Amino acid sequence: MPMIPIDVAKDQLRVMGSDSDKRVYRFIESAESIVLDYLKVTPTYYYTGSPTTLVLPKHVEAAILLVIENLWDRPSEDPISKAVVSLLMRSRDPALA
Repeated sequence: MPMIPIDVAKDQLRVMGSDSDKRVYRFIESAESIVLDYLKVTPTYYYTGSPTTLVLPKHVEAAILLVIENLWDRPSEDPISKAVVSLLMRSRDPALA
């Protein structure tokens, strides 16, 4: 189950209709994976109590949406933009040296 609903992602991408739904779902999955990997957390990290109760901080949601947009609009560039780093840095588990 995606953390970001498809209608929210499509709104971010300004996509109407359902012709691109499969592509949007792939971008949602990729963006969520990229952000969770950057934060060094598992996909279940933001689920509390049960696998269906998601508590996603707004800054993490915003970062996922920005990564989706970056993947959609600028596929040849790094999806972890400065804006994404700025949003996520405070929640990132520091790397061990």
